[in-house]
Amino acid sequence: METSNFNELNEYISKLDNKEEYLIHILRKAQEIFGSIPKEIQIYIHNKTGIPLSKIYGVSTFYPFFNLTLKETELSPQEIQEVKSPILNNNPKQTKNILKICEQVNPEDIKSYIELGGYGGLRKALNMTHLQILDELEISKLRGRGGAGFPVWKKWEDVYKQISSEKYVICNGNESESYSFKDFYLLYNSPQTIIEGLIIAGYTVRANKGFIFIRSNYAGILNRLELALKQARESNFLGENIMGTGFSFDIEIRFGAGAYVSGEETALIQSLIGNRGEPSQKPPYIFQKGYKGKPTVLNNVETLANIPYLLINGGENYSKIGTNTSTGTKIITLLGNVKIPGIVEVPMGITIKELIEDIGGGTASGEPIKGIQSDGTVGQFIMEKNFDRKVEIDNMVNIKSFIGFNGIKVLDKNDSIVTAVKDSVEFLMNASCGKCTPCRIGNRRIYELLEKLLDGHGTMSDIDMIKEISTSMKLGSICGLGKSIQIPIITAMDEFWDEFETKTIDNKIIPPNSLIHNFYDINDKCIGCGACSLVCPVLCIEGHIREKYKIDHFRCIKCNKCYEVCNFEAIDRS
Repeated sequence: METSNFNELNEYISKLDNKEEYLIHILRKAQEIFGSIPKEIQIYIHNKTGIPLSKIYGVSTFYPFFNLTLKETELSPQEIQEVKSPILNNNPKQTKNILKICEQVNPEDIKSYIELGGYGGLRKALNMTHLQILDELEISKLRGRGGAGFPVWKKWEDVYKQISSEKYVICNGNESESYSFKDFYLLYNSPQTIIEGLIIAGYTVRANKGFIFIRSNYAGILNRLELALKQARESNFLGENIMGTGFSFDIEIRFGAGAYVSGEETALIQSLIGNRGEPSQKPPYIFQKGYKGKPTVLNNVETLANIPYLLINGGENYSKIGTNTSTGTKIITLLGNVKIPGIVEVPMGITIKELIEDIGGGTASGEPIKGIQSDGTVGQFIMEKNFDRKVEIDNMVNIKSFIGFNGIKVLDKNDSIVTAVKDSVEFLMNASCGKCTPCRIGNRRIYELLEKLLDGHGTMSDIDMIKEISTSMKLGSICGLGKSIQIPIITAMDEFWDEFETKTIDNKIIPPNSLIHNFYDINDKCIGCGACSLVCPVLCIEGHIREKYKIDHFRCIKCNKCYEVCNFEAIDRS
């Protein structure tokens, strides 16, 4: 490792005031310079910052973005072919209130944004009292676009009422759902809209500092965001005494490091201060004790993008769009087997059928639609006959889901629902922080049972066990990640029960000469060679060499591999 590289890292570290809070940024810089963060680099960071080596190791191993060793690849980044596809669905049947400015503005020129009416919402807000803004939000009935659809006015009011000299507002850009990239599009194509919304939030709740928290793999928008913040400061929309009103507010960009669970509000705040992004128990809620233990508002990118539009047009006019309980528009990433994929903006209340057929153009394959999975890996499955269901928040909240329509994946008759559920569980299993047992163990056990089902060895009791485990996870998990596993599982079983039932051995015609075994055990003929343990796909056989091994019957999936590999007739099956 070259001395100049260490000098570059040291120069970066020396510019940081609170080095421990910026640990994730330091690790990002180290990986950028050296390609990975081996023990030698961790020790160097410890010596330069005083941060405990245990914490440096703990943080660098928690986040998927960091590598402790150099990764080998077949191609260099320069050799990887770039394949471009349209991001926006330009079907004219949409209602573009938020996306419209993204298509018109020059994102690197604040003057272009101002000419299109930009910062008109902030100008109006600064001439209103905090309570007047809250009233306008309440009249609009705007609800959050990133979680459980909580009323924005109420979330802001909770922080406004807190008595504290320090308050904070955070834009959650940790968009980690596999089916959604709308937040990236908004931040990249109209950063000033998000900045304006965040400033208005800060003014309303009497905060003086804001953060835009983005994923590490969104680093491509960093320069554009930094330029947008610089231009906003130069135009006196940020900084001291904004527009001569006496209100001071500034924004800082912070990076996450790829952990899906860090999108949960308490986990995000832990990530913000340089810790492992693990969720914590509530109460206290972040409106009471958030960043640095102070009252904090956290909204997602799309929610903040609605704020300037809402204030310019007024809460009453805003409430006329959509339905009585779900107002405004919804930005959705439409993908999968759909003819016109991409990001769309539609009024709340549109039916799923209208969204897929009128906006998306139906399936790309021409095959009949089987159903959809909404909102990525934690979303619900909906079959085609229920496509009269409306895209609105209450349809999701009633099943304790997230808002549910950030991304929609269209499935046709050739797609396997059981495989799609297994993919969801695998994603959540890998995303689990491991802090709580129900989520850490439950996800893996459900994944094993689904694999067993897909391999043709599953039973109806296995399906019952999947339901039981998912219910236990919902009741016992600390954060939404563990609780949400029930959503894709239960909705898939409710909507597509036949696909699960037909995969069980209970519903298959068994040839006369075949044997289906439901119990495996190791007898005294075992010599302790360990061959059975090596081939077990779920690691349920344990023991020591030259001693008798044992099978964990609860974890055993009856795959027969141990029986096939044993040369000593030491496996009994019945």
